[in-house]
Amino acid sequence: MKRRGIIVILIAIILILTILLGIKLFKGNPVVIYKTDVIADDLRINNLTLVSFDDKLYVQEGYIVKLTREENKVDSMYIDIQVAGKKVVNFGSRDDFKKSDQMVIDTFNLTDDVKISKDSKMMVMIRYTIDGKEKEYKDAIKMSSIIKFDEKNPNAVRR
Repeated sequence: MKRRGIIVILIAIILILTILLGIKLFKGNPVVIYKTDVIADDLRINNLTLVSFDDKLYVQEGYIVKLTREENKVDSMYIDIQVAGKKVVNFGSRDDFKKSDQMVIDTFNLTDDVKISKDSKMMVMIRYTIDGKEKEYKDAIKMSSIIKFDEKNPNAVRR
């Protein structure tokens, strides 16, 4: 009888551990989508969309960099965007860039080990030379203020 009781207890423990492991594996982290426009004095970044899942951050392709003033021309630009201390966007251009131009950025960019909390910030730094004059734009955007979709918390979504 003792042996039978031990076997039942072992089967119950294995069953509970299997259920807990299954919940852990299939639960996953929720998907959160962040979306914003960045507006500097002379440049804009439209439709900057970031997708967070499983401690990874994907910068969605198709955001647009454009000049906002007709009479100006950008000689060079450097854009650096960090989220929670991790670099997620980093590119530069030395080509002339005019109002009629529009740069659609379509490079795949996935960053691992990005832990976004409610207090995390996106640091945006744009350095550019326009008509021979160097300019710099810096901003810290709170990630919770640009949530577009949150699988776990639909009430956090901005309209």
